[in-house]
Amino acid sequence: MNRRKTYLVMAGVLAVLQNGTVCTAAEDAVLENDPVVIEEGIIIQDEAEDTLLQEEEEEVISQEGFSLPEETEVLNSSEDAADANPQTEAGMTVPFDGDTNGIMMEEEEFRPELPVAVGECGVALEWEISDQGQLFIQGSGAMADYSLENPAPWAAYADSVRSVVIYEGITGIGCYAFNGMEYLESIDIPSTVRDIERGAFRDCSSLKDILVNEANQSYRAERGVLYTADFSELICYPQQLPSREFVVPDQVSEISEYAFYGQDFLQTLVLSSADIMIGDNAFAECTALSDIVMA
Repeated sequence: MNRRKTYLVMAGVLAVLQNGTVCTAAEDAVLENDPVVIEEGIIIQDEAEDTLLQEEEEEVISQEGFSLPEETEVLNSSEDAADANPQTEAGMTVPFDGDTNGIMMEEEEFRPELPVAVGECGVALEWEISDQGQLFIQGSGAMADYSLENPAPWAAYADSVRSVVIYEGITGIGCYAFNGMEYLESIDIPSTVRDIERGAFRDCSSLKDILVNEANQSYRAERGVLYTADFSELICYPQQLPSREFVVPDQVSEISEYAFYGQDFLQTLVLSSADIMIGDNAFAECTALSDIVMA
């Protein structure tokens, strides 16, 4: 009886199917009575040869350079895994900080408002500059007076200050208190302030607005311009007010020293009376001012 049996014998020989071709690794070791038969691209073998075939395949794979190392280190904990393969974000290694279901989480940054500088500015007054560019002044009583030669203590941090907040309880703003603060944009004045000394807001080249608490009985602000409460005196016309023309209210009888100092936008000033007293340097450095008109 003629029975066809197909064997793939790997006793020193490996038959590898590549693109439909049977290649032998050691043809001289092929058994004559055990031909290799390919049917429709499938190599058929007896189950008895499985073990031998598996051993030979592992040997050839090793020869081709694809064998796995004999010992593979297994990481048994999430911390080991994180150490072996740290996650990176924007080029920076993010440390693993606990079990997060396999996701590396970076703690959200918390940045509280912190003081940049602190100090005293009167018998019972303290000042503080925050990292947000605010100058806070609090306590009770009047600020100390300063001068061009002896500036206020916060002048050293003038580049950082964008706004000034004066707390209730302050009764006076000292001479040249905020002189030359180039980046100062706004000032809040509380109801308790009764005195504002000369040159307090001189040469604040970015100043846009002065705010006065409505309960203040000594001063008031109208469209950013600072006056006494009865409008008898114009204290400060901020340098960054963009108007080309300004009409001084009829009630004004005095324009304070440095009131319009450094105003670059104002071209025409209209006065209601020739009897208005004008303080020293009231219009100094007003580069655009060309006309002062009597109404």
